[in-house]
Amino acid sequence: ALGLLGARLVPGAAWVADAVDLAARVADVDLVVTGAGVLDVGALEHGVVAAAAGAALPLGVPSIAVAAQLRTGRRDWGAAGLAAGFAVLEHPEDEARWREDPAAALRDRIPRIARTWSR
Repeated sequence: ALGLLGARLVPGAAWVADAVDLAARVADVDLVVTGAGVLDVGALEHGVVAAAAGAALPLGVPSIAVAAQLRTGRRDWGAAGLAAGFAVLEHPEDEARWREDPAAALRDRIPRIARTWSR
């Protein structure tokens, strides 16, 4: 019904990226870090990860994704414009820590990511 009035459907992440002028913001950084609960094909095609990588790639700015779980690999990340993906839950025992304190579980992974991407 709204289509008759000129409305159109757009992905939420793409709409927000446009609303905050993400491309201009990305132009001023050395690395884009984005995230998802699960880095899967859907996140790479339509979600926040897709919007962030899509803004970074044309500018030559590398982008990485941090997710609780990775359900895709390097080939998928590269096709989506990501330089890398990092899992917070790398081992089965990490899941209990994630449920107990997600922020702490993420903080535990930050040093590894920083070592990889620091100059």
